[in-house]
Amino acid sequence: LIFAGILVALSANAQLTLDECHKMARANYPEIKQYDLVGQTRDFTIENIRKAYLPQVTVSAQATLQSAVPTYPDALKNMMTAQGMSMTGMNKDQYKVQVEATQLIWDGGKSAASAKIAQTDAAAQSLSADVDLYSVESRINELYFGILLLDGQMAQVGQTIDLLQSNLD
Repeated sequence: LIFAGILVALSANAQLTLDECHKMARANYPEIKQYDLVGQTRDFTIENIRKAYLPQVTVSAQATLQSAVPTYPDALKNMMTAQGMSMTGMNKDQYKVQVEATQLIWDGGKSAASAKIAQTDAAAQSLSADVDLYSVESRINELYFGILLLDGQMAQVGQTIDLLQSNLD
């Protein structure tokens, strides 16, 4: 009796429970990784939204070279030269450098609303992943109980075979 009790206890421990199956599915289902990605995306988006209040500096440069430029008429050049002024006209090469600094002071609540939208979007994506995981758990439940049903049917068939064998004997 003790040996039979130990054998039954060991066989009971060898079977997986439904909770263990759910835990194993959560540990191995690729959709679980999406939770981390959703959180990282949310944090990154909110961090970028908060950077809107930081000063922004833009630097641009431009260089041009014209093949022909307008010049002063000869009569005007001669008159200016007689007065001691030199009028050379425009250069063929021109350069422009521009530095622009901007600072957002007030955005009318746009940044706060964008942060709330990012958080709500992340929550919706997490719920979508939950729905996918619940469908996996539903499939696990169907398989688990289907296996239990087959085990019961196999035991019943075994008992029927034993009954038929005893009738035959």
